[in-house]
Amino acid sequence: MAMQSMYEQIMDLVLFKGISREQVSELVEKNCVVFESFRAGESIVTFGQEQTRVLFIVSGNARMTTVSADRRIAISQTISVGAVIGADALFGWEITATATIDALTDLSALVFDKEQYVRLLKSDDIYLLNYLNYLALNMHNARRSVRAFPADNVAGLLGRWLLTATHQNGTNIMAHATIADLSELTGIPEERVGKELKQLQADGLLLFNAEQGHIRITGRREFIEYLDPPLPDDAACQESPEDEESDITQEEDDNTQEEGQSQSEAGETQTAEAAQ
Repeated sequence: MAMQSMYEQIMDLVLFKGISREQVSELVEKNCVVFESFRAGESIVTFGQEQTRVLFIVSGNARMTTVSADRRIAISQTISVGAVIGADALFGWEITATATIDALTDLSALVFDKEQYVRLLKSDDIYLLNYLNYLALNMHNARRSVRAFPADNVAGLLGRWLLTATHQNGTNIMAHATIADLSELTGIPEERVGKELKQLQADGLLLFNAEQGHIRITGRREFIEYLDPPLPDDAACQESPEDEESDITQEEDDNTQEEGQSQSEAGETQTAEAAQ
C-alpha cells in the first residue's frame, strides 16, 4: 500500500478523525502499525470469542451476522472500508464478540492489539475523544431504540435490531425470521404480522419472502426515520447572524439618538438657567 494512500485512509477512519498528517506519521512510527489480510470466505471474528484487538477495514468487504440468544431472529449486513470491528467490546464486563464476521472478498484491515490501542488513547486527547464519542453514539442508539421503537409490532422490532446491531453504513441488510417467530417475539397474532410486513413492503421499506423467512431492508436510514422521523428544520424560526448584526446595529443607532437627544435637552436646560 502506497504511503500516501495509507495516510489518507487512516485519517478517514472514524476513530482517527481530526488527526494531522504529522500525527499519522508519529502513529505509524511509534506503534508498528500492522495490516492483516484475509482471503474471501475466511473468518475474521467468531461469535463469543474474546475481543483482544481493534480492526479497521481499509479494503474489501465482510459479512457480519448477529443472532438473538433464542435464535429466533438474525440480522446480517455487508460492511466495508471504514468499518470498525471490536472497539465496542474492548473494555467492560462483556468483552466477547456479539457477531460473526467473515470476509466477503479479499480484505485488508489495520489492526491494533488492546495494549497498543490503550497506549494510543493515552498519547493524545483526540484519540480518546473520538473513542468516547464512538461509545456514546452506541449508547445513544440503545436508548433511542427503547424510546422510539416499540417492540409490540414488526416495524419496531426490526428498527431496534437495525439501530443496535447494524453499522451506520451497512448495506445489503437482511433479517432472517419466520412469521411464527415474529409473532412470538412481538406478542401479536401471525395474521397481523403478515399484514404489517405487507404494509412495510408497500411503503418500500423492505422485501419479504415468507417461504424462506428472509426480510431484505431496502434502506437502513429510511427505515429508522420512518419510525423516528428527524425533527423539523426550525432554522426559519431562528435569527441569522446577519439579522443579529442588524439588530445590534439598530440598537446602537437608537442608543446614539437617545444620547444625542439627552445632550440636546441638557444644553437647552443650561441655556434657560443662564438666561434667568
